Amino acid sequence: MPPLPANPLRALAGTDPGRVRLSNAVAVATTVLLSTGSAVGITHLTHGSSGLVVVGAFLAMISGLSVKDGTAHGRLTTTVLLAVPAVAVLTATTLLDRWRFVEFGVLIAICTAAVWVRAYGPRWSALGMIAFISGFFGLVIRPSIDELGPLTLIVIATTACNVAVKLAMLPSFPRHELRLLLREFRGTRDACLGAATARNDALLQKMIDRVGDVAIAINGWQGRYDTHRLLGLDGADLSRLVFDARTDAVQACLQLAAHPTSAPAGLVGAFHRTLQTETAPDDAQHTLASPDTDFVAAVVARAVVSQIALQKAVATGRVDQAATPAPIAASEPDQPKPSAGRTAPAARTHFWETWRPTSRMAVQVFVATTVATAVGEAISATRWYWAVLTAFLVFIGTTTRGGVLTRAYRRVLGTTLGVIVGFAVAWIANGNSTVLALCCVVCVFFVIYLGPLNYAVLAFFITVLIASMYGLLGVLDRQVLEWRVEETAAGSIVGVAAAFLIFSTSSTPPLAAEISSYFDALDRLLLRTGRALTGTGDAASVVSAALALDAAHNDLQTFVSLMRVSLIARGRRPLRQSAMVVINAVGVQAERMAEESIVLQRTNSAFSGDDAIAVSRGIDAIRAHATTACTALVTSPRGRHAPADAVTLDCIDQVSAAGDSPQFRALLAMSEISYALQHLRRLRERSTGVVTMGP
Repeated sequence: MPPLPANPLRALAGTDPGRVRLSNAVAVATTVLLSTGSAVGITHLTHGSSGLVVVGAFLAMISGLSVKDGTAHGRLTTTVLLAVPAVAVLTATTLLDRWRFVEFGVLIAICTAAVWVRAYGPRWSALGMIAFISGFFGLVIRPSIDELGPLTLIVIATTACNVAVKLAMLPSFPRHELRLLLREFRGTRDACLGAATARNDALLQKMIDRVGDVAIAINGWQGRYDTHRLLGLDGADLSRLVFDARTDAVQACLQLAAHPTSAPAGLVGAFHRTLQTETAPDDAQHTLASPDTDFVAAVVARAVVSQIALQKAVATGRVDQAATPAPIAASEPDQPKPSAGRTAPAARTHFWETWRPTSRMAVQVFVATTVATAVGEAISATRWYWAVLTAFLVFIGTTTRGGVLTRAYRRVLGTTLGVIVGFAVAWIANGNSTVLALCCVVCVFFVIYLGPLNYAVLAFFITVLIASMYGLLGVLDRQVLEWRVEETAAGSIVGVAAAFLIFSTSSTPPLAAEISSYFDALDRLLLRTGRALTGTGDAASVVSAALALDAAHNDLQTFVSLMRVSLIARGRRPLRQSAMVVINAVGVQAERMAEESIVLQRTNSAFSGDDAIAVSRGIDAIRAHATTACTALVTSPRGRHAPADAVTLDCIDQVSAAGDSPQFRALLAMSEISYALQHLRRLRERSTGVVTMGP
């Protein structure tokens, strides 16, 4: 069992740079409170059933989970549009209450359509999800025709509450989020500095990784909002300033850890003050410009100057060219290595493999929900829809059968634990409406805040939420919770069976595509970094390539996480764990080499002459090793891939570089990358089977 972190709360906060999930959780919990209050008022004025209140609460929560448009305006528009399918489906399920089998068919059709429309983007995906949830709760509460009016008012009130909260957040939230991100960016680098001066290597490496996570989050913020409109800065300028501040701080911390007495205490203190109080010590620029400055002192001073430049640019909306390196002429276009050997698609053997994933999965969901309806009806004629709910939800958020298996396992696990805890909470509350209502709000908060981290956690808190709501309505008993577990297990089994037996496709091609995308991004970074190391490249292209590698690495990690259970079942867990550790090490060393190339560009000390030729040959050898490693993971049977002709260490063995210089650290990073890539190939050779890490 892995050891728990020393400070679990701080570790949890580290998974949420900029407090984005926290802000969303507070916003959704607020919306649920407002919509629930509105629903209570509407049911009181119209003398409607108290069960109608549940619709408002769940629609508010599900909209918070489902609306994922790329822009604030898009999210606002989608939120308004959600009222249309909600009212339409609730009306349909109410009118069809007398025709049971027609009711079955309508819910199955909604499930199928909700999966199919995912192909058209996040807005249609959200509309489909709300349509299904509305149909589901129409079956749960069984409203009469007379209650359609109050129900429609509740949907409209819930939409209004959603819009009001979003509008309240819209003017200030992007700037507030960026302020939090920049504050955390300073805080993580200050923690790096503290670990470096304390010579705590383990903590230093952990905090360096955390700095990278926050930098990625800042780049993600730029993807969601208009940087120029909000800050007056060009997006590329902000990316470069953040990258400069990140790389210079990391270099300074590494140097201080290796040479703790080399930098003046006053300069280290100035770095601390810059990161802690946003002050700008005047001695840093002078120290950097002084010809007598020690190398370590110059590196620390450069980190201070980079932070000052970032702070001034964000505050004034313009880049201070005096404090930033002069731009370098753009380099020639990338000429990546041919990737046919590593990205060639697998031979198709079934006609449905030419379909879009959403079309294929729509058929699977149709079959799964149809069978789940029959199985659920056999378990409980009054709660059959829980089996349909699970059979539908295990297909959401994934396009592979391995992902469906993982989601099904996590849903059953979370639901089972949630039933136990939910029943205990309801028993302790003993009908106390205040305690149960508070539990509902807390569950909604954690559904949004912790749910994205693991689907089992989301299922757990939703189950506790349902148990608390049933307690509020006075309809909770042990039989109901037992049915929920049984129906959930049945729906999961049916969903997994449909994914593996109906129009089934292997999870290997999508995984191979993710691996290939990562290595393509690595190849671009190696190519651009190699040019920068030899003085023929530009810093901006290195920055963009490093950000692209970060994004590709995150995508690969997410995809592998979604297939965790299927990898265990296939006996591939050791390979997955080892390969991901090595891939992570490759990425870290590649970014360190990129950092050194930026330093060499700034100081006009790039490799030249015979050294430049040797470094270029070394980069080509690393790219060859990367191609070989990727091919080994993706397509080639064991032992059939040819090793790279050149060895990186042989290429750079005669390059001269001082032991404490950026040139030496760049060469060291090259050697580490080469070794890691060859180790990755050997890991694949020792594994069983002939194709990738997936089923």
